[in-house]
Amino acid sequence: MDGSGIVYLNENIEKLKLKFPGIKWDALLLQNTEEGQVDIEPSQKGAGTLKVHINGTDIYMHSKYDPLSEAKRIADSFESKSENQHLLFYGIGLGYVLDIMKERDPGMVYSIYEPNPLIFLKFLSSRKLSREFVEALQSIYIKGLAHDGEMDLLIFFQNLGFYVKPITLPSYERVYAEDYNYFCRKFKDSIVDKRFKVGTKYVYEKRWVNNIMQNFPYTIKSENILNLSEKVFRGKPAVLVASGPSLDEEIEKLKKIKSEGLAYIFSAGSAVYKLFKHGILPDAVCAIDGNQSNYDIYKILFEDPQNKTPLIYADMVCNEVVSSYNAGLFSIIMKNDTLASYYLKNKSGMKVRMVRVAPSVALITLQILHYLQCDPIILVGQNFALKNDYYYAMGIDFHKNRKAKERITEKDRANSFQVEDVHGNKVYTLKNLDLMRRNMEALIKCDSINNVINTTKGGARISGTKYIPLDDVMRERLNVPVVDPNWHEIRPEGYDIEYLRAQHELVLEEKSTILDTIRKIEKEIEKIEKAVLSKNENKLNKLLSDFSVKVKELTRNKYYETFIHPMNTLRMEILANNLMQIAREGNVIKKGREALIVYKDFITEIKNLIIEMEPSFKEFNEKIQVIMQQV
Repeated sequence: MDGSGIVYLNENIEKLKLKFPGIKWDALLLQNTEEGQVDIEPSQKGAGTLKVHINGTDIYMHSKYDPLSEAKRIADSFESKSENQHLLFYGIGLGYVLDIMKERDPGMVYSIYEPNPLIFLKFLSSRKLSREFVEALQSIYIKGLAHDGEMDLLIFFQNLGFYVKPITLPSYERVYAEDYNYFCRKFKDSIVDKRFKVGTKYVYEKRWVNNIMQNFPYTIKSENILNLSEKVFRGKPAVLVASGPSLDEEIEKLKKIKSEGLAYIFSAGSAVYKLFKHGILPDAVCAIDGNQSNYDIYKILFEDPQNKTPLIYADMVCNEVVSSYNAGLFSIIMKNDTLASYYLKNKSGMKVRMVRVAPSVALITLQILHYLQCDPIILVGQNFALKNDYYYAMGIDFHKNRKAKERITEKDRANSFQVEDVHGNKVYTLKNLDLMRRNMEALIKCDSINNVINTTKGGARISGTKYIPLDDVMRERLNVPVVDPNWHEIRPEGYDIEYLRAQHELVLEEKSTILDTIRKIEKEIEKIEKAVLSKNENKLNKLLSDFSVKVKELTRNKYYETFIHPMNTLRMEILANNLMQIAREGNVIKKGREALIVYKDFITEIKNLIIEMEPSFKEFNEKIQVIMQQV
């Protein structure tokens, strides 16, 4: 590498380090000594081309004859559906395709996945990266240079946002075929994950907020289950029972564990129905589902006047379950619960402990057991796969539509695919089951949970867990009674009601000003509209620049933050994404015209949400006033 190349390389890495500190840039510099593996040489037309030496063979990543014309053909073949798009490059090469695409669409942003760090090194040494290049680069993953390859790749895909279009050089598809196929699978998985999360938010978000508000009086009075680590659960074995079809094979063993108190049994979701039918009362049942149908799962317990099984409920669970439950209540607070974050403070001053949001009750229960420091955590009935055409364990028919879902349909069978099972064989699964498995694997890795034993016979392999049959676990790990049957009678620490009082008074004060703030914003929108119509670019630039200050006055309003925004975070995310795209527009008048549409939509949405929230907040306020008067 010549002197200018070394200068470019060092300067470029310093720029990228500031924006992407999670990449091992120093390790990339060390690879600079591996000359001969990747080289830049002149093409017949003069522009540099890239040669990679693999297994004794020289392979050209760009045309040896005319790489610029080749790059133009690739760019021409790419179907561009909009301006200011987000492109995902699998392999950057020497950046020729990116340069052409950027010239055609100056507002474009991009992310880069580079399978060969030496190629990226040569790219960085071939040019000086402009400020615009670094600003437009949204995310980057260089294989072999991540601190935690799998987790960093997961984060890379999650950060790509809603709209992204992949593009690759044909040479990359050939040379790195195996890695390219892996990349495509992970990209597809990330799309499925996002669609699932977006769909869930769209359907349930308002219901969740309403449930949290209705459950709040119970949450204030109940104990946060995570406070019981030192008092009850630390170092004790716990069995997480899910409702997969393999549960049928473990009923007798679970009876023994329960009768002899060999481990705490936590039932996740509908598994309680199966356990109850077989006379097994778990030490706790966990509920998170905000849907009304969740009521049908737990009524088998609270319809029994002798019920003593504690319920651990997530704050957004169906309110009818919490209000009807006739035994001990323990809360679990989600990190996205704005009410709990705002209102709750422990009397002791200890921070209120929370779990991260997860799409299934099994994932929430796993977090609970981990934070309670249970050891080991034993999974039972966690198939994440089909078994003998069964989706659930037999007999889980707690409501009229569930029976049909015990067994898979012909449509399910047609959509099923194979994954590795716990025995190293193949087992059929479905997209939603596989998504849950991957979410559990990500949770285990992210939280460094290293004591999970999976006993699920014939279930999908869960990375980060160790498969041991339940017989062996009982013989080797569950030898003595450990369960305190009265663990749930512990007195709650309690929350600071004076703190709650002060917080609520502030909410009431800021609620009274929110409509005035909106009117101010509407006046600013009118000014922007006039500047667009008069094509006054200087005035428009200033108005657009100042507008975010006006919006912050609204978004920092405590009533908005705590009650309004959580009702439709999905819509707000989409609006924010649209504003980011608009910000890259070079034409000021066009930018103003597009911003007006987004701003008007935003304000209309907020006003509608305020109207929609009013009756719920009125009821909430009445309940809070009663709580404060009882002190």
